Amino acid sequence: MRKYTIKVSGPFDVLTESISSNRPKGRKECALLAILALTEGHRQSRKWLQGKLWSDRGDQQAAGSLRHALSNLRKLFADTPEAIQANRLDIWLNESHFELDDIAKAKLRLGEDLLQGIDIQDPAFRYWLRRKRLEFQAPTVSQSIAQTATHAPVSRQMFFDADHSCNNEGRRDEFAYRLLDALIDRTRNLSSSSLYDCRETGVTKNATGPHDLKIVVRVIGSQNNGVATASVSNSFGKILWQCRRELRLLNARSTKNREHEFVQLFQDFLLSNEETLRYSAPEQLLADVNAFKAFRGIVCPGSVAIREMEQCARFAAEAMPTGFNLALTGMGQLFLLGERISPIVSVCEVVEKFQQALRKDPSNPLVRSFAGHASSYLLRDINRGLALTSDAVEISPGNAICWGYYGLSCAYAGKYQTAKKAASNFRRLAKYSLVQPVSESYSCFINLLAGELPDAVNFGESAIVGIPNFRPATMDLAAAYAHLGQLDKGRKLLHRLKDREPDLSIDMFRCPDYPIVNTEHRKIVVNGMKALGLN
Repeated sequence: MRKYTIKVSGPFDVLTESISSNRPKGRKECALLAILALTEGHRQSRKWLQGKLWSDRGDQQAAGSLRHALSNLRKLFADTPEAIQANRLDIWLNESHFELDDIAKAKLRLGEDLLQGIDIQDPAFRYWLRRKRLEFQAPTVSQSIAQTATHAPVSRQMFFDADHSCNNEGRRDEFAYRLLDALIDRTRNLSSSSLYDCRETGVTKNATGPHDLKIVVRVIGSQNNGVATASVSNSFGKILWQCRRELRLLNARSTKNREHEFVQLFQDFLLSNEETLRYSAPEQLLADVNAFKAFRGIVCPGSVAIREMEQCARFAAEAMPTGFNLALTGMGQLFLLGERISPIVSVCEVVEKFQQALRKDPSNPLVRSFAGHASSYLLRDINRGLALTSDAVEISPGNAICWGYYGLSCAYAGKYQTAKKAASNFRRLAKYSLVQPVSESYSCFINLLAGELPDAVNFGESAIVGIPNFRPATMDLAAAYAHLGQLDKGRKLLHRLKDREPDLSIDMFRCPDYPIVNTEHRKIVVNGMKALGLN
């Protein structure tokens, strides 16, 4: 009985017993064979395959294209006609004719990627391929994080100061100092680094270590109007980040909004440039590097793979068990549970992480926001979730993320008008920042529950541009389209959801374990999915 070896590590290939290549000539034929090889049981439905490789075509045309690709594969394996089998519903590989060692080991060879060279432009296939690559690479990421855990973090200093050469007076000086206070508070909430406020001693200090940072605020202009600049430089004097904004100093609301904007963009810098925080030894990572990467994965879904995000958060907490890092670990595990990727821990263990975080750092608004979300999302304790997130926005009214989780908590509690106001604050503070797509996703969810379907659609469409693979945004937008009667648009989004979860069904949405908190939300989603034809 002739056997073929399907090679998935590195360039895709099909090898005969004599080690000669029997790779299909067509790209779609290669992709079809690769999908079957990497599917558990090596069997997949025709309809599912059509949706992966010909999602931009109508059902009949896609079915015809699949039949043509299958015919080409059968010609390729003409010596063993039983190698690829099919019936009216399914297509599958006969395992007795194939060696699938790489797949069974579920690992990649060093320096190689999964299915290199398979270049299919269909977005459904590309999404499937990204997820498969994540599954295969997860052990490698885990091993890398574990190797770095043996190194103790070295302290890094961040120096905050105002530019005294400006000789500011009155409102300009007041704004500069208030902005410095806000930057210090945000950094303290995020980072385990040593913070040095040069104003306390009146002595200006510069970054000295290779990874120290100097943050300077400068305000110039007239008494009533001015220009504010915030910059970050390293010990060599190189500017790593700079933000410049005009000020209307007589308008208190305008200056407060400017302050919030500076802080949000400074946070984006910290989250996006963890390379600036690395130490000289290549293998030695700061706890902050991992914490920032995990935080970016939480507030900008898709920017960091969920498994890697959880692992980075866990390492950060092991290296530096601050309240923030413990809360990040809890959020990473919550994402794994919520996205139904891997229930690696029990709900009780995740909740314990948040309790530890609150005990260590009860005044950190991000810790309270994360813990409040976990209370609502995991425990269905809506009142506690509302109390914690409400505290967070009182502590830090300029923190976009805090307003986002407060808005979710209000929506879970049925306080839709308050939730919409919170979502509006979230969008205002998040504008042009990394978290803007998430602010639109939360707004889609809140407006869906409030019955504002056109607004839900507008926010949902904006959200999936920035975070196209975020399950909650896709689900809520599909439901909104369904209730508006725009079934074709809703079905396209439903196909995305089924690509992620091929076993998706109405019963699954009804199940209490499916990550939907609010009962009204569950009803809206179930009725919407029924209208879209989900069984």
